[in-house]
Amino acid sequence: MGSKTLFIMNFEGEKIGEITQTEREYVQELNGEITRYSSLPPILSGIVPAPTQFPEVNDILDYYRMNELDIFTYLGRSNGIKGSRDCWFMIPPVGEVWIPLFIDEKKYRSFESLLKVGAEVTLLMSGQAYVLRRTLDVIPKVLKDYLVRDGETRFSTIKGEVYDLVKYPAQKGLVGRIILYFPPIKIF
Repeated sequence: MGSKTLFIMNFEGEKIGEITQTEREYVQELNGEITRYSSLPPILSGIVPAPTQFPEVNDILDYYRMNELDIFTYLGRSNGIKGSRDCWFMIPPVGEVWIPLFIDEKKYRSFESLLKVGAEVTLLMSGQAYVLRRTLDVIPKVLKDYLVRDGETRFSTIKGEVYDLVKYPAQKGLVGRIILYFPPIKIF
């Protein structure tokens, strides 16, 4: 099986820890403290839909572009946002990385006039998103370390799309998601 990893992020877009699933256990590192669990860590509980929630699970699988319900893929794409939790989850930058868009009194009160569903997103080397001729500061800083410059430009090689956008915010001010496409890791 190998291992699976999720980054634990705060709502300022900073990585505050990670959870790794190995063949035998879950290892959680949060704010410098390492804890091992034989089953799903408490921070991940109550997020994944139960199998008894069919046919809703089929709609969830369709929305998150999944063929089957895999806990780590689901948490990485749904970001595990819950009203009772002050963190969200992101998969490490390999393949599809789903970034939540939050409205915020300090930065963005709305994305309606800034973004359109389906619009192409390009990451700048500064770690910002470039969408519809605008630069937005919505990308977690941890991703900046994974960027590769596209020639002599200010852009990286990472592109993506605005996946969804709603008018009224959901939990924690969630109004949409951007999907970024990172290349797979090459193993020699």
